[in-house]
Amino acid sequence: MDVNKINGHSYYIKGGTNTGVYVFKDKSALVIDAGHTVGRGRRICSSLEENGMRARYVYTTHEHFDHYEAFQGIKQTAPHVEFIAHEMARPYIENLYIGKAYLVSSAPPKFQGKRADEATRYFSVDIPVNEKLTIKDRDFEIHHVPGHCMGQAVIITDDRVCYLGDSVFDRTIMAKYDMPFLYSIDYQRQSLEKIKNLDFDHGLIAHSKNVYSKSEIDKIIDENVEVLDRYEADIIEILKTPSSREEILQQLLVINEIECNFETYHYNYSTTGAFLASLAERNIIDYTYDQGKIYYYGI
Repeated sequence: MDVNKINGHSYYIKGGTNTGVYVFKDKSALVIDAGHTVGRGRRICSSLEENGMRARYVYTTHEHFDHYEAFQGIKQTAPHVEFIAHEMARPYIENLYIGKAYLVSSAPPKFQGKRADEATRYFSVDIPVNEKLTIKDRDFEIHHVPGHCMGQAVIITDDRVCYLGDSVFDRTIMAKYDMPFLYSIDYQRQSLEKIKNLDFDHGLIAHSKNVYSKSEIDKIIDENVEVLDRYEADIIEILKTPSSREEILQQLLVINEIECNFETYHYNYSTTGAFLASLAERNIIDYTYDQGKIYYYGI
């Protein structure tokens, strides 16, 4: 694992989930989005040590497990490390079962993989943050940008580097999955606009192969918005005929040639619900109940 410099004291380590690193004068480090697997956490510590650094704090941009599971491996290697997250992400992190259960509105079935109650005991948020994080006389901007989930919050260093987490989807992710995984469409639109108005020079998206300039991030944000517009238009077209949520999702998956496993189906099902909530809020759709089904239709 290479520790790659972005600017000043701000670095990153490539991975399935890119990991940010900010190094203080005493060579202790703030690790941002440690990533997936305990083994990755141990490897991060080894890479930092090879560069004369040591993990002291870990910040996660949001409550999804692939961004912070590796904290467990860092904690095993550096017992004094402290875990930091936005206050809106805290309840989901400290009770992972919530995040697993809301996708299926029930006890999570075995098809969802790792049992949530087995993972829950490893994580507590030592430092919940809101708008600012101060460590060793260094100030970091924290900006709450919900949409992908409720606890998503980007962090900007004094080197003008913004670690974006999953607040923006990179082109490779949009090409691979097409339908974004979102909790709220309206929050996502507001958050994307908010990020365009933030002041930074370099942006690192968690699932990306590149560090981008601010102008390039702005272009990618526009492409994210285009995807939202396209799916919304598809749903409005579908709802010229009254359709259930499952039928809407089925047509979206077929139209866009999307293959699913159990988890990705429910991610897409969640996103479909987010679009329906947004359309209902703007009085574009209504619903009726008939023969054991809820049917949505355009007004």
